Amino acid sequence: MLKINDSVEFSRTSAAMCLVLGAMCFLAASLVEPAWAPDERAYLREVAAAANRYQASGVLNALGSAATVFGLIGVLHLLRGRRVTLGQLGAGLVIMGSVLMAGHWLIVLVETAGAEVDPDRALDLLTTAQKSPWATLVYVGEVGGLILGWVLMAVGLWTRRATPVWVPVALLLSAAVPLLPSNAPPPGTYQWRTSSQAIAVVSSALLGAALVGLALRILSLPDETWARWQPLSDAPRRRRAPSPTDTAPPAGPLPRHPRHR
Repeated sequence: MLKINDSVEFSRTSAAMCLVLGAMCFLAASLVEPAWAPDERAYLREVAAAANRYQASGVLNALGSAATVFGLIGVLHLLRGRRVTLGQLGAGLVIMGSVLMAGHWLIVLVETAGAEVDPDRALDLLTTAQKSPWATLVYVGEVGGLILGWVLMAVGLWTRRATPVWVPVALLLSAAVPLLPSNAPPPGTYQWRTSSQAIAVVSSALLGAALVGLALRILSLPDETWARWQPLSDAPRRRRAPSPTDTAPPAGPLPRHPRHR
């Protein structure tokens, strides 16, 4: 399946496998993570109580982000066309957000060490770091890139008709679920996080289903099609469904042919 000596098949299958790997890692990270308290001090206590699980969740998120970046390179190739599409723009934003998200592994290490040694100093350090304008820039790039990126990518997939309809629908739902009202700390504390494990698991499951659907679509293409500069043909324009008046016969008597006048 992965032929090292065949670059076309290797790029197609490896991109699909990375999308599936990223989906599995994100879902596993949501299931493993032990800290979900809305209060920051209680959150650090939960981190200290299950440090190994918290670090494992961070590793899974970092691995999932790296795999998703590689898989989305294949999506960029899949959506090639005569001009840049919304799907390609969205995939680029998600790549940016995923790269920034992978850097959270350093924050995980600081939180784990600080929660076990001196929670008060760890909280002060993280809160001070969050006040930096550079931290705000990274936060906006990560959250905005992931949320806006998945939305644009879903719209691009639908308009291009690149996948079944349920794939962009699942992408939209996965981006919308974490925005539901919750008791999570507002942006401005030392980090942004999902309100509950249930919301995180549902969002990860929806994202995973969409990524698996994308992977299956990529695998369904023959190598000859994947080797083209533009694997998918341009989608036909969506035409308005004919109304009854469009096909109804004209009212009144039909005009007579000149030969019968």
